[in-house]
Amino acid sequence: RSMTEQELKQKYGKIYRIDLTDDGDKYTAYFRRPDFDTLSAFAKLANTDSVKAAKILVTNLFIGGDEIVKDDAILIMNAGAQLAQVVNLSSVPELKKI
Repeated sequence: RSMTEQELKQKYGKIYRIDLTDDGDKYTAYFRRPDFDTLSAFAKLANTDSVKAAKILVTNLFIGGDEIVKDDAILIMNAGAQLAQVVNLSSVPELKKI
């Protein structure tokens, strides 16, 4: 049996749900927040190979939902683009000179 959204939240803390549509077919995938190793691997490739960078995020952060999302190249790219926004914008620091 698949875990519910609530069970995923309890297990992983902050999670992200991405709903994707491909040629009329709808898919849902759940992802956890990235750890340092995943962020490091993503950062190494983000500016040189966006396809591999997207695959790193999707395959390392996937925690549930439709398995095809982590196997299909188009779905990986779409989910990876959404996850890249999370990586870049999830916490905007505030710097104050005092």
